[in-house]
Amino acid sequence: MALHGTSKAYIVDRLRRENQTALLAAVEVGTITAMAAAVELGWVKRPPGMGGSTHKAKRIQHQLQAITGEGLSAGEAMELQYGPNPSAGSLFSSREHLSALGSGRASVC
Repeated sequence: MALHGTSKAYIVDRLRRENQTALLAAVEVGTITAMAAAVELGWVKRPPGMGGSTHKAKRIQHQLQAITGEGLSAGEAMELQYGPNPSAGSLFSSREHLSALGSGRASVC
């Protein structure tokens, strides 16, 4: 049977082929679903919701932003990569905030 469209196997294979390593790693460890990765990249559209809570959609969007680095300022992204500015200090509000963002990115890169 051919793989196509929205099957997890197809999406994982396409993530590999298109070198989407951060999203691929997140799918493989279960941080996000293959469907969420495909929607984020514009490969498929999510079916319309059946109503109810929007918390799940917001949680998924937050996870994707942490994985892809979107939602961070340029300075915050630089601090995650190189560490805080020696003269200006950290741009993050707390050590916990920095750790949460750093561990989310480190686990998927």
